[in-house]
Amino acid sequence: MIVKINPKRINAKIISHAVTFLKDHKLIVFPTETLYGLGANALDEKALRKLLMVKGRPHKKGFVILIGRKDDVYHFTRAVPLIAKKLMRAFWPGALTLVMYKNEKLPSLLTGGKDTIAVRLDKHPIARRIAQNAGFPIAAPSANMTGSSAPKTITEPYHFFNINPQIALYIDAGKSPIGKPSTIIDVTTQIPRIIRLGAITKKQLKKVVPDII
Repeated sequence: MIVKINPKRINAKIISHAVTFLKDHKLIVFPTETLYGLGANALDEKALRKLLMVKGRPHKKGFVILIGRKDDVYHFTRAVPLIAKKLMRAFWPGALTLVMYKNEKLPSLLTGGKDTIAVRLDKHPIARRIAQNAGFPIAAPSANMTGSSAPKTITEPYHFFNINPQIALYIDAGKSPIGKPSTIIDVTTQIPRIIRLGAITKKQLKKVVPDII
């Protein structure tokens, strides 16, 4: 099912349908600030196995999770370093993903067996509303097959996945506001490390954390 939604006038019924599907182990395609995401309940191993299968993704590669509120980060990590708090104040909600040590609430399948989790508070009102209403984090890789170009509109994922029975809902909110992936920073080390440069530049980061590498 594909539905259109206006990010400035969000249809609560569509959000409710999205949350219901996620709670029922199904996948959804939805807009984020950066790109279109393929979403699953991050705490649901059955849904995560579906996500890996649909993406064609190796088990050892973990997923980014989207949270609905800034304080949610404390529910799924062992600790939030001071440097992470500085970056959160500067760039959340926004296109910055932070890698921190996970706690026991997150399944190993979500993190690819690693002891860390990548977390983001997205700025897109639909992505945030879904995560807020769900009450659990959303595993949200880009809505494309592994190795193919990341989607800026609903057209690409619908073309790839429309006959896949695991995807219950496609939410079309127009073109992604940024259209490039988030920047990923590892804050588990004493000096924060850039894993991937994306929507947020190194110059912007250095204004907040001068010694980032």
